[in-house]
Amino acid sequence: MQVRTVVLIALLAIARKFLILDLKEVEHTTLLGLAGAALALGGVYWLVGGQDRRDAEASGGG
Repeated sequence: MQVRTVVLIALLAIARKFLILDLKEVEHTTLLGLAGAALALGGVYWLVGGQDRRDAEASGGG
């Protein structure tokens, strides 16, 4: 299974959640939690992408 694809789908789900939130009714802790999750998933996506690039260079397909 492609980890990068799963992480991207999770990032898109969180982005959608941000778009549909009613900012007048949501608690600040919810926003902080979603922001933290988005940052963490973004970091994982970046790390996995870097690993994919290194693997491609190591195998000669660049």
